[in-house]
Amino acid sequence: GSDYLSIPDSADWDVGTGDFTAEAWTNFTNNGAGNNYDNIFKQGAFFQFARQQSTRKLYMFTGSNSQGESTGTLLDGTWRHVAVCRDSGTIYVYVSGVEVFNYSDSTDLDYSDAVNIGSSDGTATWYIDEVRFSNTARYPSGSTFPVPTTAFTTDANTKLLIHSNWDGGLGADS
Repeated sequence: GSDYLSIPDSADWDVGTGDFTAEAWTNFTNNGAGNNYDNIFKQGAFFQFARQQSTRKLYMFTGSNSQGESTGTLLDGTWRHVAVCRDSGTIYVYVSGVEVFNYSDSTDLDYSDAVNIGSSDGTATWYIDEVRFSNTARYPSGSTFPVPTTAFTTDANTKLLIHSNWDGGLGADS
């Protein structure tokens, strides 16, 4: 829907210049308008993984400027796995297991801000499921990977894990 989850600041979000992965299943059902962003993950003004409403492209911000944008678009009405992963100083962004852009990045990601999941700067309506933040590169070096088809599980590198426990199948919450 149009709500979002805000999680208070935690040392778990402080990955410094190290590796991390932020991933989720998303389904955009109403595009919204303008240059607003649908934030999949956002911490303060300096870490933002989002879809822009007008272009329907994924964007990644580390620091105060956009660092990259996807070559393709995320159209409305389809569940997709999206992930951003930093591996040894390179950010990789994936849609459904395929890299859509990458860039070199050594931004120190230690911010004192809440993490917002599923927030929107505009009027879009969309769904998010199976959210995981890890302090490791789960999809390293630009590799193509099979899209997860079961609920995520926790391990020593999992710092945040949210699933709805819906029994209708992955991404069937709508």
